[in-house]
Order: sequence, then structure tokens, then C-alpha cells
Amino acid sequence: MRPAKGKILYDGNDFWALNDKERVRMMQKFGILYQSGALWSSMTLSENVATVIEHFTDLPKMKSRILPT
Repeated sequence: MRPAKGKILYDGNDFWALNDKERVRMMQKFGILYQSGALWSSMTLSENVATVIEHFTDLPKMKSRILPT
């Protein structure tokens, strides 16, 4: 959500001053942190992680799944 006032700076760039394509490129540098381990309980850990990978990359579904060894 866009802040009511102020700026969000990342690496010297104003996040909301960027165009949509530049914002997406910047967000691809961010990590994901699940607050208090808040994963979707209906999915395995592998499926939770793969969901983010599949959403933000062009990897085929099977290649983004983390398989047990």
C-alpha cells in the first residue's frame, strides 16, 4: 500500500516514484519472511515456498518444487 506521506527508499530509490515495471524489478530483490512461521496450513512447506517462486519467476511448476531427498 502506498504510504499516506513520506517515502520508502530502497538502495537510494523512492519505491513509489518508480513505474510499475521498475517496482516489480526492485521487489524481486526482496526476501520473504513468514511472520511467526505463518505458512498456509493446507500446504506443505515445499508448496508454500514454491508458491512464491512460481508467482515471481518464469520457472515451470515442477522445477520450482522442492523435493525431499
